[in-house]
Amino acid sequence: MEVTHVCVLLLMFWSGIGDAHVISNGFEGCSEHSNHNVSCGSVLNGIKGYFVNPDYPNDNADPGNCNIRINITRNDICQVRLDFLDFEMAQPDVDGKCKDDFFMGFNEAGTMPVLCGSIKEQHMYWDVVTKPSMVNLSIYRSPFRNGQRRWNIQIEQIPCCSRGTVGNHILQLLCSH
Repeated sequence: MEVTHVCVLLLMFWSGIGDAHVISNGFEGCSEHSNHNVSCGSVLNGIKGYFVNPDYPNDNADPGNCNIRINITRNDICQVRLDFLDFEMAQPDVDGKCKDDFFMGFNEAGTMPVLCGSIKEQHMYWDVVTKPSMVNLSIYRSPFRNGQRRWNIQIEQIPCCSRGTVGNHILQLLCSH
């Protein structure tokens, strides 16, 4: 993944009576932004990462479940945003149901909608109700389908006070430019 530019704002606070005083009065910094890939059987502990199929960007024909867990450990996280950068699964049947291959997720707030087919440049928000908690994401790959599958889903934990949050129970936010 190529980064075209990076903007950094550095704020420094001195209280004159030690760093503990500054942190206890609401100023704190962290550097837990991980940008690594996780795949089947993995745990994402950082604030950001990518859920990819084994051997991504190559297709994957292996059947079975591919599960990951996102650990939510910070109390200020209210949502998880999933960006479907690259997602190719079996198409839904004639009734619009995902039967062969599908993506789903769940946490204490409930179950995400089941998704399948081709999805690119779409996103989904998922509420985080309790902390610490976890979000489980799963890809089911049917043993009865010989087709190729591929996925790259960007995961980002969104703090409650961030401009990136949307209202509770809103799965997707569409903006016109």
